[in-house]
Amino acid sequence: MSGLESVLLLLGIFGVPLLLLAGGHRFRRLGRRMRGAFWGGVSGYAVGVVAWAIAAIAPAQMWAQGSVRLSTVVIVPTLLGVAGLGIGAIIGKKPKTRRRHHPKRASPDAREHASTASEARRSVDAQ
Repeated sequence: MSGLESVLLLLGIFGVPLLLLAGGHRFRRLGRRMRGAFWGGVSGYAVGVVAWAIAAIAPAQMWAQGSVRLSTVVIVPTLLGVAGLGIGAIIGKKPKTRRRHHPKRASPDAREHASTASEARRSVDAQ
């Protein structure tokens, strides 16, 4: 493994999780874009780690110099973690559309029923 591949592997193993840890600090105070970037980074890194684990258990013959397996083990966690950060930041800037639930107004019959029930309670309490 070359020096660049070693640096990329260390960034994938330690760099992205440390970046997410720093970004997740005081999570509630972050803006919508930073929360989206955080969750995008977590999702991308999780997918990258799964791909990394699958490539790591592949047969040993695939470890040849310049193989797809080596690039998967070295690059994918970093690449997917950073891509998730970017995609999450883009998606996270859009406000959520929530449907506001307005409480239903009581019908006149319900109001009359409530007022007669409260009058009945008052008369019982007074006696």
